[in-house]
Amino acid sequence: MFERFTTDARTVVSDAQQHARRMGHRYIGCEHLLLAVVGMFLLLFTIQILFYALHEFSEAGVLVTHHRVLVPEVAAKPRESAGQAA
Repeated sequence: MFERFTTDARTVVSDAQQHARRMGHRYIGCEHLLLAVVGMFLLLFTIQILFYALHEFSEAGVLVTHHRVLVPEVAAKPRESAGQAA
């Protein structure tokens, strides 16, 4: 039945079915589909934010590996105040 659906559409329908089951409903309604679409959007948005943060960390010289942050020695040095900058 779902052969003509895209992979994303199948995922949304599957997630909507899970929402319906959790709510004790025996049907998939608009509310379940909406929850599934919003969930997919939030997941994609979160992934984009994480990649952006990783990019910003790497630009700042911070190495992030295995859920740990390795800060280079430069970050341990005291900062120069704006008035003392060369």
